[in-house]
Amino acid sequence: MLAVLSPARNIRPFSLEGVKPGRPLFPKETGLLVDALRNYSPWELESLLDLNPERAFTLYDFYQHFDPAVSGTPALLSYYGAAFRNLNARDFDLRDFSFAQEHLRILSALYGLLRPADGIQPYRLGIKKEFKVNGQDLYEFWGDRLYRQLFQSGEPVVSLASADYTRLAAPRLLPGDTLITCRFLVQKPDGARGTVSSVRTARGQMARFLVKHRITEPEGLREFDWEGYRFVEGRSDARNYVFIQDRSRL
Repeated sequence: MLAVLSPARNIRPFSLEGVKPGRPLFPKETGLLVDALRNYSPWELESLLDLNPERAFTLYDFYQHFDPAVSGTPALLSYYGAAFRNLNARDFDLRDFSFAQEHLRILSALYGLLRPADGIQPYRLGIKKEFKVNGQDLYEFWGDRLYRQLFQSGEPVVSLASADYTRLAAPRLLPGDTLITCRFLVQKPDGARGTVSSVRTARGQMARFLVKHRITEPEGLREFDWEGYRFVEGRSDARNYVFIQDRSRL
């Protein structure tokens, strides 16, 4: 089983002793994207990527001098958003990280598909942005590459990613492929619904649960019970796992 996560907007390079940054799977494609981004001025990057002026100049300089030979730092340790802070791979031991390397993947607009140890450099590129390469948006650019990489083994794939990133692979599913989407809702007086912060937090905690409990089959994820979340069989099916948080049960 593989579980996939969305990347975070923020990157804070971090290393773990014993984990050597690896080479990402799609260096050629990343190079093509960087070449295209080099054509943008700082103020164009500011608008395209929703940056403040200082960050736009920093990113402009990064893309002008991007060197694919630079190893960077392991992706799972370096992304710094709500999901990754809750996953908290920075406290993993080497056995945890080895398991994560086998069972976790991160979707990225710039790097395509990352394994936990794959080295990344600080960047900013969202999947929905109006950025095109030779007339192609990022979904068209990546084509079926990420789908093929994820499903080549025939293993089930569990999406802990946003719909925007899951879309990099989901539309290409073939009969026999198994993609399971985990949904996280919070029980409110007027019904159960998800919020951006609660969903990102729960995704990170689910990924941590997967690693720490060595979950290798999707059914094992149904035991996730962090902070009042429970698997709700009546709202779930074979391709959609629904978890609802009811803090009154704590």
